[in-house]
Amino acid sequence: MYRQLMQTYAKLGNRSMVKKAYGKCRKSIVDELGYALNRETELLAGAFVLNVPN
Repeated sequence: MYRQLMQTYAKLGNRSMVKKAYGKCRKSIVDELGYALNRETELLAGAFVLNVPN
């Protein structure tokens, strides 16, 4: 669900919302559930969030 949301915001060119969706995804899955994010989610985040200056 989060990855799909991130992809939608990315297509719209809304990087700040991609970053926000990634943050919520990370908080829910990693922080609250204790699971690692899958590779596809990390790659998507890297393409649209982590390598893009604010």
